[in-house]
Amino acid sequence: MRGYIYILGSKDRPGVLKIGKTTVLPSTRCKQHNKNWYLSINSWGVLFWRWVENCHKAEKDILRLLKPFNLNAKLHKEAFRIDYALASDIVIRVCDSYPAKCDERSKVKNEYSAVKKRLDQLAYLHIKRNGVLSEQIINNKVCLGEKDYYMWLKTISS
Repeated sequence: MRGYIYILGSKDRPGVLKIGKTTVLPSTRCKQHNKNWYLSINSWGVLFWRWVENCHKAEKDILRLLKPFNLNAKLHKEAFRIDYALASDIVIRVCDSYPAKCDERSKVKNEYSAVKKRLDQLAYLHIKRNGVLSEQIINNKVCLGEKDYYMWLKTISS
């Protein structure tokens, strides 16, 4: 199942990361964790996410590789005490094993064309300001499918 692998962090617990999978936007999943006080924290923020072809297998591989760093907190198997750089390196390597194929599942209706045009302009301005993300924007345009791509653009434009 296609989905996202994400890394959440919190200023309230430096060095503790929440790494998991979701089929909704990572920002939406983060809000759910904050509402439910995951690990008694309600200030989680999305540090990283990647769209993958098989989020279940990717998460399973990541949890296995990160097992030595697991907090072993009851009901919190996705919580780790690990440096972000090391965690993101491991997560990226695993995610690269499950690259998302292009998603053709949805056609955006004509009524959304004005919104699409505005978001394309925001993407252009974002690329102009943050050149390093231009490759990510291009890859997401190709691989995410229109609906997910424009939802993602909304998250980077705010």
